[in-house]
Amino acid sequence: MKNYVTKAERVRRKHWNRKMWRRCKADWEEALSPVTNQYLKVKVACVVMWDSQDDKLKQGRDFSYLKSLSDNYRPYYEEGYNQEELKDILINLGYPKDHAIKRSTPPKGADYEQYRRLKKKQEAQL
Repeated sequence: MKNYVTKAERVRRKHWNRKMWRRCKADWEEALSPVTNQYLKVKVACVVMWDSQDDKLKQGRDFSYLKSLSDNYRPYYEEGYNQEELKDILINLGYPKDHAIKRSTPPKGADYEQYRRLKKKQEAQL
């Protein structure tokens, strides 16, 4: 009889961050130990936590260390590092380059989105 693999298990095996699936608390501490900038370490923990919130994919993963770091996040931490450093650390943790660039780029905000829609609407009227 053939072994049945659930859809969640197939997704888990194919997902780009499958190297990170097996990390436990000690592995996360070791992976983030070279980061000396405390603001950057907290931001990296937040990004990994935010990207790993799917309940199907969270089973059996230990995020206690990342959770303890991400609980310290404050908006002014964004000024304590540059996006290039964040991108490099995310790549070292196992993020693909395109994902790391996307996650290290700060969001443009609601004002930008409103301006973009208004501009698109004006161009459509011409």
